Amino acid sequence: MKQKANIILVVDDERDHADGIAEALEKLCTKAIAVYTGKDALEIVRSRQVDVVVTDLKLGGNIDGLAILEEVRKQNEKKLQNLHLNPPKP
Repeated sequence: MKQKANIILVVDDERDHADGIAEALEKLCTKAIAVYTGKDALEIVRSRQVDVVVTDLKLGGNIDGLAILEEVRKQNEKKLQNLHLNPPKP
């Protein structure tokens, strides 16, 4: 029986970060989609099942990472687990 592939959505307004994370995840085991704006992330979340979201909380523009996570929570019946990582302060 074929198992459904997990989809990971990577959201970061710094393209190199998003692309690098998505590329590393795809090499490991799964399908990863990199997007660079909150608007694009919301379009993906609303149009397909996303299993994991890795997002920058401070995206440029008027849609931040928390708004994306809230929409994921609304769209998915499964309980969403949050993990927040912040870079060390200089």
